[in-house]
Formats: sequence, structure tokens, C-alpha cells
Amino acid sequence: MGSFLFLKRRKNMSYLYLYDGPVTRFGICIVNRYIKYTNAPSEKKAKSNICAKFKKENGYLQTAKIELPGKLVLVERKQDGQKDNQSS
Repeated sequence: MGSFLFLKRRKNMSYLYLYDGPVTRFGICIVNRYIKYTNAPSEKKAKSNICAKFKKENGYLQTAKIELPGKLVLVERKQDGQKDNQSS
């Protein structure tokens, strides 16, 4: 008989991140200061979410090369299902 590996599944955690910094396109600053909150499971996903929001709000295609050279700030940690107190 085959053996089964059971992994203990952690509760899904969501983090609230804040980005407050410049936005660049091909290394050229197009916005000096962009402020946006997002919920994401990781910092990498949070940057991706904020880039997508910027592109949508400013009429860029989703394939446009937009970069966020600033740092993200972790604002809050919460479990999935918990209500969001802040809106962006």
C-alpha cells in the first residue's frame, strides 16, 4: 500500500500593505507619489496588486512595464473572513 503524507494546513492569513512612493515606467519616474492600500498574502503579491490598480486607474494596458521602486509597509495582519476597516 502507498503511504500518504498529510500536511497540516495553516489558516489563510491576509496582510494589509501600504505603498507610498514613486511609480516608474522603463526607469523613468511618471508619478512622484502614489499612495495605495491592498490586501494580499505576501509582499510580492501586494506589489503586483498595486501595479495592476495603477495601470487600471491610469489607462495603461495590463502588459505595460510599471515598477514600484519604493517599499511596502505592513499595516495589519488578519485572518481571512475578518472585515476590512479601511478602504482604498
